[in-house]
Amino acid sequence: MKRFRALLATAVLLGPAVAQAGTESVIYNFGGLPTDGAAPYDTLLWDSKGNLLGTTSGGGGMNLGTVFQISPPRGGGSSWSETGFFSLGPSIQTGQAPFAGLVFDSAQKHVFTTTITLGERKAGTVLELARKLARSGHATFSNLQVLHDFVAGPGDGGVPWAGVVFGPKRRLYGTAAEFGGVCPGCQGIVYDLVPPPPHQSNWVENIIYTFTGGSDGGVPHGAVVFDAAGNMYGTTTQGGNVNGCAPNAGCGTVYRLKPHGHGWIFTTLYTFQGSPDGAAPNAALILDAAGNLYGTAANGGGNGCLYGCGTVFELSPPQGGVGPWNETTLYSFTGVGDGGNPEGNAVFDGAGNLYVTASSNLNNTCPSACGTVLELSPTGGGGAWTPTILHSFTGTPDGQAPQGGLVLDGAGNLYGTTLIGGIGNFGTVFEVTP
Repeated sequence: MKRFRALLATAVLLGPAVAQAGTESVIYNFGGLPTDGAAPYDTLLWDSKGNLLGTTSGGGGMNLGTVFQISPPRGGGSSWSETGFFSLGPSIQTGQAPFAGLVFDSAQKHVFTTTITLGERKAGTVLELARKLARSGHATFSNLQVLHDFVAGPGDGGVPWAGVVFGPKRRLYGTAAEFGGVCPGCQGIVYDLVPPPPHQSNWVENIIYTFTGGSDGGVPHGAVVFDAAGNMYGTTTQGGNVNGCAPNAGCGTVYRLKPHGHGWIFTTLYTFQGSPDGAAPNAALILDAAGNLYGTAANGGGNGCLYGCGTVFELSPPQGGVGPWNETTLYSFTGVGDGGNPEGNAVFDGAGNLYVTASSNLNNTCPSACGTVLELSPTGGGGAWTPTILHSFTGTPDGQAPQGGLVLDGAGNLYGTTLIGGIGNFGTVFEVTP
């Protein structure tokens, strides 16, 4: 990610007059139960062979969610095909409804995700699946393992909307949106899972931090991200400025956890105010090479939508490492033509262009507007960003409500999912060429 600090000096709030360009195609339509997934929610995952993997929150044999793989056309064909499929079963122990995406181990032989409901103690799970990739490209998923059952009480978290990521010491790190430690009214946790010793199977959970819902934030929905120094960053959807956002639960925060000895030091880097900077950041952050953070806020910003239409923001560390972080609103959605409610993470291409999805267009109704893909391009030394709508969804046939973020291929094409829409209204996987 090549970023230039001169381009990030000032906030630019852009109006509804946004250029439109880009070509969209649906590369896969989900079929729903019993033989396919439905309602994909989070960002896709590339493997080294050019396959895309992900989860669906519904569909499968019992409508409890799936893990899938799709592959590009081979032998001169034009259609992507589903080359791997795993359906979550009715066992309460494994959990149900994976809203998070997948992460690989280093050999790409196992995938990891979370479920938000049930499990042995009925508050969600962390799951591992083995993946065997045949020469034909077909993937077999097997050997489902529950690495952790969330307790949903004072000793643990519950409802992990976010997926897990590998961090220091090959541990898995994640967030859960509810419950926590011993404080009254705890509102979620950051945790890690310690891998088992050789020839053993039990992972051990440690609660790294418990949110109180006050100045530290509460109800984390997004995954965490690490910088090169091992610092961990994330967002909370609530807390912080408690009186600033409806329904008086707080506008959300950005936080850092810095490793210190055998523990972590927690710092609130930024507290959202609702307007004009945004509110309710739901997705994971991304970092550039200079240590700046970028993300999306689902609400707040301008006044064009109920609770605001959302923003794209950047946080810059203080010079010399001392003082508050600086927030820059790179784009404020209007809900008129450009969409609203960005729920997924942002992504950079190699030229420094930033791409996001907006899950809806709140001042219009489908099929006239069902979400957008937006490009933000740095345009000069004054901090300006030029917005371009790459695609506006219509529901049928292209899909509706892109909730997750985007991934890029080597040619700069973007790939993502829509929650619903497409043939059968079970959601789609799409490709957008800028």
